[in-house]
Amino acid sequence: MTRSTKKRINIRRNQYYQAGIERLRDATVLYKNERYHAMVYLLGFVLECALAYSFCTKRNKEYIEDCEGYTEKVWLNHDNMIKKLYDTGLHDLEKDLSKFINL
Repeated sequence: MTRSTKKRINIRRNQYYQAGIERLRDATVLYKNERYHAMVYLLGFVLECALAYSFCTKRNKEYIEDCEGYTEKVWLNHDNMIKKLYDTGLHDLEKDLSKFINL
């Protein structure tokens, strides 16, 4: 039996959802305490969780590694936000987000 070279994250899609919700609550607390830079950083994590959840859900898969179109280069790298938006079908947001991301 050969081992797969893909990294297994072993996070279920509902765990991405739950983590996103919990971090959104944390970001709200940061906002109320005027810790805006930390809030913005944490909201990036919320977006990453939402994209991973959407990517798995649209493909009806429990784990992101099992999704058609999954690549470590994209999904394990925070610099590939636009590609993640395309992969989840949310690429219409690219126009708004591209001003904030070096393409």
